[in-house]
Amino acid sequence: MICSKCGAKLKKGSNYCHICGTPQLVSTPAEVTAQRLADAARKKPAQAVAKKSKKRAYLVIFCIIILMAMIITPTVLVITNPAMDVARALGKDDFAATAEIFGTKIKGDTLTQKAAFAAVSAYVENQRVGYISEEIDFDTASANISAVAAMNVIDEKITDAALSYVQRLNISRTAWQAAEAAFAAQDYVTAIAQYALVTDVNYSNAQEKLTQAKDAYREQILAQVNTLTDAQSFDAAAALINQALAVLPEDGRLQQRLSYITDGKNAETLTAILEAATTQASQRDYKGAFDTLSDAKSVYGEDALYKEKLLEIQNICRTDTLAQAQAASAETGAKAAADIVEGALILLPNDAELTKALETYRAQVAVSSSSTTSSSKAA
Repeated sequence: MICSKCGAKLKKGSNYCHICGTPQLVSTPAEVTAQRLADAARKKPAQAVAKKSKKRAYLVIFCIIILMAMIITPTVLVITNPAMDVARALGKDDFAATAEIFGTKIKGDTLTQKAAFAAVSAYVENQRVGYISEEIDFDTASANISAVAAMNVIDEKITDAALSYVQRLNISRTAWQAAEAAFAAQDYVTAIAQYALVTDVNYSNAQEKLTQAKDAYREQILAQVNTLTDAQSFDAAAALINQALAVLPEDGRLQQRLSYITDGKNAETLTAILEAATTQASQRDYKGAFDTLSDAKSVYGEDALYKEKLLEIQNICRTDTLAQAQAASAETGAKAAADIVEGALILLPNDAELTKALETYRAQVAVSSSSTTSSSKAA
């Protein structure tokens, strides 16, 4: 017989273990063995849990170590990356340091070279864009791009294109400012030349102002030519027009005016044109006469002969119109007279005598209409 607790051998029929004092049931050796196996089985799960806890702790520590390595390694790589050194040096406009990095840290590493080239290209583009937005002045942008080009570390096409762009933009901006100042000072020759150089955001405005400058210059020249021709200084007038044609080579009015002067037909031709206007006026073709005078003015300007003929035909038109209106008023009434005067005012819109006559005839028409209405009501 064996103790169910400590396994001591007991005398047959013992109720207590003489070793540990545990009460005993009568058991066979097979039952005692089974009991021991059951006790051992209860102890194993606790031991297994303890071993698993130790393994889990080791695994967590290992993961933390790996994670820290993953965080620290890229940081170290970034801090020590030559491409980042290039970017930092360029950020300070330190071209000597940039060239040194390319010469000592980058050669032979293709990936690092590509990253460094990208950093330099981005710097060049930032200089170009900075000048466009006026955050960087022209001298700074062009100097920095030229400094990068001098290092010979990227394709020269990149720096050449950027430098060419900022130079063209600078020419355009400078031209706009110079043109505006010249136009305000009535220096139309300079204004025309400078407006033609504007290619940036002011292009549309420059084209509009260019047209205005050309028109103003033409009129300025023609006014001076008129003064010279009035004084019979035809050679000086021709020289002045030739000077203007160097600025406006395709100007039709200047070319036509010059042809009459250089052919020696200026006075004779103008006289013939003015006489033609006189003939038209004598035939009561007043519109045709004034159109002829307008053509003469566009070519010869308002010289003394033109002004004299214009005044003459205006007087003829006014006198004849008033006479026709008076006759019409006597024959058919004030309304017919008013219509005649109103038609003449289209040709002489600011004529005081015609305006007063029209008011008089219209008043007569109003009185006549009122009388007619009163008579109708009385009937």
